Amino acid sequence: AGELAGAAGAFVDLDEPLPAADARTPGTDGDGSVGETPFTGCARVSGQDTAYVIYTSGSTGRPKGVRVSHDNLLRLFTTSAGLFGFDEHGVWSMFHSAAFDFSVWEIYGALLHGGRVHVIPYATTRDPDAMWRLVRDESITMLSQTPTAFAHLTHAAARAGHPPTSLTHVVFGGEALNPAQLAEWAAHYGTDTPELVNMYGITETTVHVTHHRVTDADIHDPHPHGSPIGTPLPDLTLHLLDEHLDPVEDLTVAEIYVSGPGVAQGYLDRPALTAGRFLPDPHRPGGRLYRSGDLAHRTPDGRYHHHGRSDHQIKLRGFRIEPGEIERILLAHPFIHAAAVTLDRTDPAHPQLAAYAVLADATPAAPATHRELHDHLAQHLPPHMIPSTITPLPALPTTPNGKLDPAQLPTPIRAWHDAGPVDGPRDDIEASVAELFTEVLGVQRIGIHDGFFDIGGDSLLAIRLMARVRRVFGLRLQVRALLEAPTVAQLAAVVTETLVAEMDPAELEALLTAEEEHADGSHETAPEKRTA
Repeated sequence: AGELAGAAGAFVDLDEPLPAADARTPGTDGDGSVGETPFTGCARVSGQDTAYVIYTSGSTGRPKGVRVSHDNLLRLFTTSAGLFGFDEHGVWSMFHSAAFDFSVWEIYGALLHGGRVHVIPYATTRDPDAMWRLVRDESITMLSQTPTAFAHLTHAAARAGHPPTSLTHVVFGGEALNPAQLAEWAAHYGTDTPELVNMYGITETTVHVTHHRVTDADIHDPHPHGSPIGTPLPDLTLHLLDEHLDPVEDLTVAEIYVSGPGVAQGYLDRPALTAGRFLPDPHRPGGRLYRSGDLAHRTPDGRYHHHGRSDHQIKLRGFRIEPGEIERILLAHPFIHAAAVTLDRTDPAHPQLAAYAVLADATPAAPATHRELHDHLAQHLPPHMIPSTITPLPALPTTPNGKLDPAQLPTPIRAWHDAGPVDGPRDDIEASVAELFTEVLGVQRIGIHDGFFDIGGDSLLAIRLMARVRRVFGLRLQVRALLEAPTVAQLAAVVTETLVAEMDPAELEALLTAEEEHADGSHETAPEKRTA
């Protein structure tokens, strides 16, 4: 791309797996010539050179690449050093995808201070018990988590029964923190060691913007008002401004604007979009403001509380998602006449993306239709943007002025999976596994060949399911087993094989003998039944 041509080795963070449609996006920004540029030797890097580009969701359906400079990146750690005491003894977990800028904090926080970064295998990030063992075994000191992931890790810590002896800090980011979620952790381990730190941040302002040390008072606040995000990092300024870019009074909810050396360079080869978000600072000649789209209020003592988005973007498990991007992909399918995407908070501990679809004439609301739509989404969107449910509606609800009325959308249902015939379980283990699927997914019936991830399952629900599988069958199966065997029949086969493998030889011999005797008895009585 044109703006990266002389960037002296800037890198673009991409996730794996990534749908082909998204994988092509970086090449469509500018002239697409980055990969074709011949190597001509190492160039001296300037602080103003682009260090990396991370793509975020776009309101038009086209992701936008955020250009972050070396100066932006380095000052993140110099300004944070006094808050954390970084040194060469730190062991940082790289828990997050490279496509999520939390990973920038995890990688360079360790390497810039002579510490160690431990890259967490993907399967381990989806298995809280394995993750907690890794924290202990690798002596992790700096753990970065979304609040949703940490809730599962808290349960794993309670099951394991060993304290977080190595941890010095747990840093929260990626989504709004409700401090009440930390009550179980605080009851076991307190809030001092490790320190629990909430850091509000934006990709366009270089990962983190604020710092807030979570206290018992936050956790047990009977009247919380927004998510506490604390105070800006020392070299940044938060402005709460009205539509005229004028400051508002304390305790007034308004849009967050950020100024200071953390503000990124802009969007890669998107000058119009850059001009609309990266604004001249009317109060500081030569300065720039980044318009975040987030809402907050400030208390009289200078602390900030976050109140969500001013637009329709969704922040889920660390990813900023534009519903319009998902709706655009749905509408590109001939089955769909109209679509809407929202965040379903039916289960507060597990918010999910929910899609609503008005089907084209003569398109049945049948399981095959759902599978077709799910496959279509998977071809064009990364996993974190695929809705957990697609609810068919006769029409989308609207306000009197004809706009979508999200408040009137019904609770998401999985009727597509509950209707019609299903293949029932063939033995007790399949029946038990099917029952666990229905409990976790919230469906009434399920066929043994239905895939967990095809009917609303996601990585966090997979954690719940496998925890129940371990409890019911007494097996140490990991989440990877479900990834490799996602249907009821396949997972039941894995359970059976594991049960047999873990049997005592004498017990297995007795079982085989009993089966042989049962088979012999059946053969002996068969002629009598035919002559009766």
